[in-house]
Amino acid sequence: MILNVHPDGGPVPESSSDKSQWGRLRHLFVETLSESSDFSSKIVMLDPSSGDATVRTWEQLEFPENLQSWVDRYRQVGQRDIYLWRWCLFAVDLITLSSVDPELMVASRDIKFLIGMFNCLIDDVADQDHNHRFVRSLLTLTRGGTPQGETPAERQLAEFVTQVWNEIWKRAAELPRFREFEPLLAFDLRQLCTTVEHSDLTTQLPELMNRIEHDLYSSHGMMVTVAATVDLMASPAFHRQDLSGLRSLLWHAESMARIGNMVSTWEREIADGDFSSGVFMEALWQGNIRPTDLRAENEEQLVRMIIASDIEGDFLRRWESHRTEVRQYGEKLSSIDIEDYIGRLDGLLESEIFSHGQK
Repeated sequence: MILNVHPDGGPVPESSSDKSQWGRLRHLFVETLSESSDFSSKIVMLDPSSGDATVRTWEQLEFPENLQSWVDRYRQVGQRDIYLWRWCLFAVDLITLSSVDPELMVASRDIKFLIGMFNCLIDDVADQDHNHRFVRSLLTLTRGGTPQGETPAERQLAEFVTQVWNEIWKRAAELPRFREFEPLLAFDLRQLCTTVEHSDLTTQLPELMNRIEHDLYSSHGMMVTVAATVDLMASPAFHRQDLSGLRSLLWHAESMARIGNMVSTWEREIADGDFSSGVFMEALWQGNIRPTDLRAENEEQLVRMIIASDIEGDFLRRWESHRTEVRQYGEKLSSIDIEDYIGRLDGLLESEIFSHGQK
């Protein structure tokens, strides 16, 4: 269920032009950021109908032949709607670093798409199936292990996840700076899996939830950092003296992506019984809801209480702060066009608004 309401918890008036699912979020972004962020001017100019038109464009995206086969195979083992993969194809292309060789953009995009598929596969085992034993088995891939399943369905999924993992490395090895950045890619993929592992742990031990570890571990799951590492392998002109500053700004960019994802997906996650989102954690810490409120059957009441608390607005203000940090670090880099990258991060947030409740 997606409730179309204003941040104060009341319904959107019938006369409002924002009648689409994402209308409430657009209203919230404008209200929250209009005074201080240049991004707000872009949001203000968005006609509500443009969101629906953009979604229709994504829904018509056709996968390149070499990715279509992976999407087809995913549909034999996974639960996600095809919309997610069309959005993923758009998103991984969107966040490309300006340093990537134009002739390598497709190769880089395809690797990032497969990393997104790998991430989704193991994340769904943790967040939707709550299969803690199987999650631990899948995560052994990052340490050279071979995942094992106990049921036919688990064995089929373990085999497919392993094939996706191997394909990622096979394709990455064809990029010109693979050997140079191979250890960094391995590290970033482990961080991606650490995000899943931490989410799985909080499901088992809800008392584990805390702001520090949530911010430390959850952001890597948005793939911004690991995507940038793939891009560096395809960037012959990137200067390594920029690496420190780039990695610093990527943490802030990752946090921006995470915030956009949280505010656009938390309502859908209630029905799945997935309460690992920072939105729920923040509501608990602020005393707006109680642990006993976190039940799928309590969906409508939860939605209204969280919207009324302005937690989404708090996160958007943090998004703006991270955006400022990205620019400050990026202005010192010689091999990255930081204004281009910030524009891409803005576009990523817009895509999250448009995808509200659909992925």
